[in-house]
Amino acid sequence: MLHVGDGYTKEELKARIVKGQREITAMDPKLPPPPLYMPAWGGIIGDAETDDLVAYLISLLPKGEDVGF
Repeated sequence: MLHVGDGYTKEELKARIVKGQREITAMDPKLPPPPLYMPAWGGIIGDAETDDLVAYLISLLPKGEDVGF
């Protein structure tokens, strides 16, 4: 199971939430990219709310869990 905290720093995660992402690459390079995108939330939710969301998402990584990579 992958957790948000495995792949992003807090700064990267905040930037992704604020700016969004139009293309999301497939985890398996042999497969086509998923037909998804992350909308930009900048201007919709405030800076403090974004910080709270980042803190929450990072907290979902169980302490001491070995994710295997």
